[in-house]
Amino acid sequence: MILSLLFLRSDQLLVGDRILAIENLYKRESNLEGVRLTKTVNGPWIRMEIEYELPDLPPAGCTVKHMLVDLETRGDGAGLVTRGGWSRLPSHIRPLTVMRVRENSMAEL
Repeated sequence: MILSLLFLRSDQLLVGDRILAIENLYKRESNLEGVRLTKTVNGPWIRMEIEYELPDLPPAGCTVKHMLVDLETRGDGAGLVTRGGWSRLPSHIRPLTVMRVRENSMAEL
């Protein structure tokens, strides 16, 4: 993920972020299991650990940053579309990545 100014990031969820854990359960399962976890969470928050890349200045390489995100839950979900996850075929295993953040959802606010 390349951003022109680091402070614009503001520790918000963005497209391209990789989800490492949902509710302290590290993602080795499929994307479907992650969706189930976000829908069945008990309480008003979903805790997610994500990582994203920070570019060097000038952009010659990147560093990875980890953070925890607590999202308030509503009846319409957290507002995330994710892709990736575990597969039986090693060549198909991909990081669980945020592909879309729904406008005006808890993930965007």
